[in-house]
Amino acid sequence: MSKRLYIIGNGFDRAHNLPTSYDPDFKRIAEKYENENFWEIYQSREPDIWADFENLLGCPDFNSLEKIFDGYAPDYLSDSESERDGIILQVNVNAYLMPALYKFAEQAESALENTNRERSIEKILDNEAFYITFNYTHTLEEIYDISCEHVLHVHGEVGKDNLLMGYPKGKFTPEKYSYDVRQKGRGPYAELEIQDYIDEIDDYYIRTAYDELLDKCKSFNKDIKVDLVNSFLDKAKSQIEEIIVYGHSCEIDFDYFEFINKRYPKAQWTFYVASDRQHYYSEQLVKNVCIKNAVVLWVTYYNKLNYDRQTKYDSIVEKNYSLIKDENLSSYVDPDIKIEKEITIDDEHIRLGPDGICGIKYIESYLDGTPEKIAEAYKLIRSKLIMWPRHRQSINVRRYQCFRDRIDFTIFDIKQYYQNGESRLVKKDSDTVKYLDSLDSFERFIDEYNFQSFVDENYDVKNLADGGIISNYDEYEFSTSVNKNYLLNLLVLLNK
Repeated sequence: MSKRLYIIGNGFDRAHNLPTSYDPDFKRIAEKYENENFWEIYQSREPDIWADFENLLGCPDFNSLEKIFDGYAPDYLSDSESERDGIILQVNVNAYLMPALYKFAEQAESALENTNRERSIEKILDNEAFYITFNYTHTLEEIYDISCEHVLHVHGEVGKDNLLMGYPKGKFTPEKYSYDVRQKGRGPYAELEIQDYIDEIDDYYIRTAYDELLDKCKSFNKDIKVDLVNSFLDKAKSQIEEIIVYGHSCEIDFDYFEFINKRYPKAQWTFYVASDRQHYYSEQLVKNVCIKNAVVLWVTYYNKLNYDRQTKYDSIVEKNYSLIKDENLSSYVDPDIKIEKEITIDDEHIRLGPDGICGIKYIESYLDGTPEKIAEAYKLIRSKLIMWPRHRQSINVRRYQCFRDRIDFTIFDIKQYYQNGESRLVKKDSDTVKYLDSLDSFERFIDEYNFQSFVDENYDVKNLADGGIISNYDEYEFSTSVNKNYLLNLLVLLNK
């Protein structure tokens, strides 16, 4: 019987490219259920992740939310009641949260049909362990063959009428309502609790509409199912010694973490994180819940830019894509020289910069087709972001000098470094040495960079020019190294 417990969050499904993000996946579905853009105006603070969205459901901002009543003021000159109570009916035709949630969950579940195992994740999982997942999908059961008896969907699961979403009960704190005291549009302005403001409204229809809207906002909460977790762990009959958290933002669901920590106070916790933000909140959770034994580890970190740099990088690539389609390369910008990030290894700061797998000149030289086809190939190649430490004679520079930027021989050379310390690309006593050593092994390097398609099941490197396996440097010929066959095979692997 395994003594491991896993806590799984939305990042787990996102790592499998399932459509489970708040924006655009849920947001796009939710907006189809609204007459007005209800979720755009629900809160002025823009949510980035599920934790944000759920927490902000408990913080409605009526200063913007009241826009759904625009144009529906009661008409007392009309004989028709509908001309007066239309403002109340607006509450009923907005905020269809649960129908959108069920559609969203079903869409994500359907995507499992085309989902494969992630090798880096598979290594972490344990088929005999127990899993508490906050996801609605059956990724664990369908993709990794984890027994459903070992999985608790604490927020419900697809196929059952039990999905939960919302702010934690008791955490309803709407923004204060700001109103024009003289009602002339020039101020002064005052702030009131929204319920106090509503209570002062004289008009029956307007007051009722606001009251019902407030009640609807209050209803977007979820019960804390600690008893359900307790029963599940009782049935497990296992003294948990290790707790692994994967894909959870650690910005919500604190009651569960606190309960599990109290139940297993001596357990060793491991948090796998994929962003600076997640790293921060994991450490805060460890501190606030008083977890005694915990470690926070990066997963798929080295080849990731943070959000603002990624946005800048994507913007440059998109502009280049348009220029290539228009056959106008005069304004082409190499995104590699515009973006960089910094990581810390053993208290030393190391700058990383992005590198393209293949240059635009090779694509133009060896790919037959229209400018549109060449532009699509460029965009595909640039979607695979790789990063190296920046210093003199870095891998970014040397891989052209040694292998004309062949990515397969670049990977082969790094394998040689891990196997015997010999490398044509890795400069001794450089930041690259510290960087590669921090990854521990060639296998982890492959997993971190998502280079699985470039190696076989034994982690032998594929030769993209002839379809075989690279066994030594002698297979490389500088003059004929990059050719049409290499480029076409490269595009096939990147498109997997």
